[in-house]
Amino acid sequence: MKVLRILGIGVGILVALVAAGVGLLHALFDGEKVKAELQRVVLEQKQRKLDIAGQVELSVWPEVASGLAASACPNRAARRSSPRWIRRAWRWR
Repeated sequence: MKVLRILGIGVGILVALVAAGVGLLHALFDGEKVKAELQRVVLEQKQRKLDIAGQVELSVWPEVASGLAASACPNRAARRSSPRWIRRAWRWR
């Protein structure tokens, strides 16, 4: 019984630490900063202006990812918006 009690306390502490880490991640995540950084990088690398409507959101389940609202990056030649490379999900793996 003593082993199960110690194991239960250890699992409880582990779950509390994971929950605290997720809470800290949400508290420190700045969607506007990520949005500005994405726009800056696209302008530097592709010489195009990236428009992201709405907020950049953080998701932690089932995997850590950031979600983008509607985005557009006009193509100079064909005048299309949302080229294939911008429609991909921005995920950390």
